[in-house]
Amino acid sequence: MKIRHLLLLGALAAAPICLERDARAAPLEAPVLYIEKVYLENGLRVLLETDRSTPNVAVRVRYDVGYQSDPPGKPELAHLVEHLMFRGSQHVKDGEHLERLTRLGATAVNARTRRTATTYEETVPARALETALWLESERMGFLPAGLTEANFLVERQILENEEAQQTSLRPFGALGTEIDRALHGTRGSARQIQFEDVSAFVRDWHRPNNATITLVGNFDREEAKSWIEKYFGAIVPGTLPEPLHHHDYWDTRGPIRLEAGVPIARAFLAWPLNSDSPEDEADEYLTRSALRAFFSKQLRDGRAPVSYLNVVGGASELFLIATGTEGATADELAQFLQGAVKRFQVTSEDFHAARRSTLTGFLSSLETIEERSDSYSAWRYNGHASGIVQATFDSINASSAARMNTWFDFVRQRPPVIVYVTPKAGAPIAGRRVDAVAAQ
Repeated sequence: MKIRHLLLLGALAAAPICLERDARAAPLEAPVLYIEKVYLENGLRVLLETDRSTPNVAVRVRYDVGYQSDPPGKPELAHLVEHLMFRGSQHVKDGEHLERLTRLGATAVNARTRRTATTYEETVPARALETALWLESERMGFLPAGLTEANFLVERQILENEEAQQTSLRPFGALGTEIDRALHGTRGSARQIQFEDVSAFVRDWHRPNNATITLVGNFDREEAKSWIEKYFGAIVPGTLPEPLHHHDYWDTRGPIRLEAGVPIARAFLAWPLNSDSPEDEADEYLTRSALRAFFSKQLRDGRAPVSYLNVVGGASELFLIATGTEGATADELAQFLQGAVKRFQVTSEDFHAARRSTLTGFLSSLETIEERSDSYSAWRYNGHASGIVQATFDSINASSAARMNTWFDFVRQRPPVIVYVTPKAGAPIAGRRVDAVAAQ
């Protein structure tokens, strides 16, 4: 075999891992996981966990490329490539990929494009694993040869239709477009993508050295490794482009004011994020949990002009959302959010509560083979010798109230993108920019 390096991540002891040095929280146990990590010579990463309690295998192929790498002026290119990955390759006819998997009993066949990753997924009976791996290798290594301009035009039109539905037919639909424009420099529409852009994007990013295969379920590890080497080992790696830094596009030239055909005002504060280490990610997740608890207290207090508060965001942004009570204005909601950001301070008690909530949530994400496969695929820092779960526990346990406050201080010292949404009879339900209306 041409496997260059094999690292057994090991079995985690089933002994309790104490989360506290005092009695404020009961200990949690880390699950026993035997996760093997393999590197092929071409740079492909492979994570394997055998689970004999199921007849199936959850397959994930994650490419470390997403919306963030869309070329300037051509948003949705990563998403369009995701669609076209199901439309055939050099040795697989259009429609054959789904047809073969369906005939073999596959379920949950899907794909997801996010800011920094695109993941292809299916759950297959154990007997269908080799076919699933072959199909995934076909579109990793031979997609451009199967692309046709006709399929490209069909899928581009589908994306344009989705784009129109999301931005014009949904309440507050224009928000996502405006915030993406402000935080990440997103401009234009899928209509600007040309056929040749797809092949160039695939050649740049859909390389084995930019991908991770994760298998969780009922399979023989040695057999699976031989199949992966057989089908993926000859795929040529490439020199990956320098990743685009989304925060370079950050636009803070002024607030965004929208009017929408909705009954109640809303306000948003948004910041771009760039968590580049497990420690940063741990502080970020813990602080979000503490922020949610803080907002819950604000709602229970009943004195603020808000009916709903939330903290959302992914790996590359943080959003604070306030929906008003009847008669509240968007300006009042924005002032409330800005005041809450200034007042927020993590205490030791907040840290303990956030840590337990975060670890409990992490463990609950490992309950099914699909959830575990998703978690392992997404966990970028899975090379720790002590194992993925242990690394997660370690980075969260190493945090503190002081570290969380330091992380949030870095966020709040930068001016946020502020979005005001004012109710307006006759305005589109999705919203429209007020300055655009004034220019008409």
